[in-house]
Amino acid sequence: MFIHNVYKPCENKINNLLDEDLNYFRYSYIMKPIVSIFVFILVSFHVYSQTLEDVTSSISQEISKLDIHETGSNILVLPLEVVGFPDEVQGLYVSDKITSYLVQFKKFNVVEREQVSQIFNEQKLSMYGLIEGEAAKKIGNLMSVNIIVSGRIYRTDRGGEISIRAIHTENGKILHATTKPFDFKSDTLTPQSYGGLTGSWKVTKNAPYLNENNTIYKKIILRKDGEFSLYMKNNNGSDVEIQGKYEIDGNNINYYSSRMIIDGRLTPYKKLTNRLEGTIYLVNGKLYFNYTSMGQKIRTRLDSMNPKFRCEAERIK
Repeated sequence: MFIHNVYKPCENKINNLLDEDLNYFRYSYIMKPIVSIFVFILVSFHVYSQTLEDVTSSISQEISKLDIHETGSNILVLPLEVVGFPDEVQGLYVSDKITSYLVQFKKFNVVEREQVSQIFNEQKLSMYGLIEGEAAKKIGNLMSVNIIVSGRIYRTDRGGEISIRAIHTENGKILHATTKPFDFKSDTLTPQSYGGLTGSWKVTKNAPYLNENNTIYKKIILRKDGEFSLYMKNNNGSDVEIQGKYEIDGNNINYYSSRMIIDGRLTPYKKLTNRLEGTIYLVNGKLYFNYTSMGQKIRTRLDSMNPKFRCEAERIK
C-alpha cells in the first residue's frame, strides 16, 4: 500500500512530463512548420492584396513625414520608369496619384511637372527612372526644388511593385526609400467596368496609324445601353458617324457596327467583318482606346497602350 501510494504520484508526474515532451514535439516538429507556412501565406496575401490606391497613399504619407525645416518645402514628383508594362502611361499614372496625395496632405509645395518639362528638355535631362545624387542637385539648382521623388514601377508574376526614392537636392542624399508590392488587377491599370467608361469623350490625340491613313477620330460616345457612336473624318474629308453596339471584357472592347452616316446621310456599306476588336483603358481620367483591328483574313486586336495605336480622349461634361 505504501509502495503504491509513493509510486502513483511519481507515475502521474512522469506521465505529465511525457505529455509535455510529446506536446512540445508535436508543436516543434509538426505544428510549428504548419503555423509558419500559414502565417507566411497570410502575410503574403495581405501584402499583395493592397491596391495601387493603398500603396500610393502609403508612400505619400511616408514622404510627408520628412522634416520640412531640414529639407525645404518645394517637392517635385517625376514620372516613374516602367518595367514590364507596355508603355510609360503606368508611370505617369502613379506619379500623378502620389502628387495628388501630397497636395491633399498640404505638407509641401508641390511643383507641377508641366512647369519644369521644358527645362528638362532644354537641359537634356530624363524625367524617368531613379534620379541619382548629382542629377538631383542639378535639377534642384535649375528649378528651385528641394526634394525630388523618382522611381520605378515593375510588373511581377504576382502583381506589381513600386520602388520610390526621395532625394534632397542640396546634397544628393536619399531621404527616404521604399519598395511596395501591390495587386494591379484591382486598379485602374486593368479591367474597367462599364460605369466608368460610359459617356461622351472628345478625342484629343489621334493615333499615328490613323494619321498615316488620313483618318481623324473626333468623338466617341459609349452609352449605358451598350450602343456606341464614333465620329470621324475619313480620308475623303467627309464627316462620318459609325453607330452600333459594343461590349467590354476587361480591357478588351468589341464593336459591332450596324450603321454609317456620311455627311448627314445614312449610307449602306459593306462590312469586312461583323466584329472589330480593340482595347480600352481609363487612366487618370483619360480614355485610351482604338476602334479597329488589323488584317483582312486573320485580324489582330490592337493594344491602345501601344502609342502607335492609341487615341486619347477627355470626357465631355
